[in-house]
Amino acid sequence: MWKWRGLTLIGRIQIVKSFAIPKFMSKASLIHVLNDLIQAANKEFFNFIWKGKDKIERFALINDIEYGGFKMMDLESMIPAQRIMCLKKYTEDYTSPWKIFLSYYLEKVGGKFILQCHFDCRNLPISMPGFYKDCLDTWSLLTRKEVHSYEDIMNQFVWNNKYILSEGKSLYHAFLHNTCGISKVGDLVSKENIFLGSEKVLNAKLTPSQYFLLMGVVSAIPDEWRSTIKGKSVHVDLHPFIEDSFQVPIRGEMFDLSSFSSKTLYREFRSLQRNSSNRSS
Repeated sequence: MWKWRGLTLIGRIQIVKSFAIPKFMSKASLIHVLNDLIQAANKEFFNFIWKGKDKIERFALINDIEYGGFKMMDLESMIPAQRIMCLKKYTEDYTSPWKIFLSYYLEKVGGKFILQCHFDCRNLPISMPGFYKDCLDTWSLLTRKEVHSYEDIMNQFVWNNKYILSEGKSLYHAFLHNTCGISKVGDLVSKENIFLGSEKVLNAKLTPSQYFLLMGVVSAIPDEWRSTIKGKSVHVDLHPFIEDSFQVPIRGEMFDLSSFSSKTLYREFRSLQRNSSNRSS
């Protein structure tokens, strides 16, 4: 019915923002949404706005008014922002049935600890519903960081690491992590850069089977990383491991997840979408 009301461009954008997008997001923020559905919804929204085919690039319409845009909402940024907000609620200190449900699926990879790891859902030795996988995939995308230097390698979490695989799956051993305090690659290395010679390993009083398990973890570390470590004559101090501290990189700086709003996350994902679009064009 809105098509016949002689609305201006801004008026049609406002209709989409006020009525169509909230209805779509009320469902999309709770369930797994196929990319094809997002594309189809976007097509309908922009067809309504333009009364047909797009007349300018969509990002020009999505931009803030001060940058020459019309502040149209971007579904492909809104949905991942809501996924991260879901994980933020998961880390907050209150109980809820859905949290118990998610914790059940994440138990074998350390629960909330997974959000501190350099993981890839495809390599995790667990299965979970599509919505929760979407949330973790989005987190992995947002927090990804390349590993280049000796310091980067030493501060990598061993557990759930997408580069440290055994038979194509990442590793997690609760006893070695929680009881022995072995969390990072650097925890396995002595000050002389010798594997399994660190104080944490020597003081753990491991049984032969547990020590053999740890040897398997070291073997799973990429050859390039092990060569880099063995080739160093100095030892780097590890960044402190703070339990229940979940850091998010935003434009080169690290921020705690607890400080984020959905609006901040939306802007970050919108920026990532724009950069990705510029690289592909």
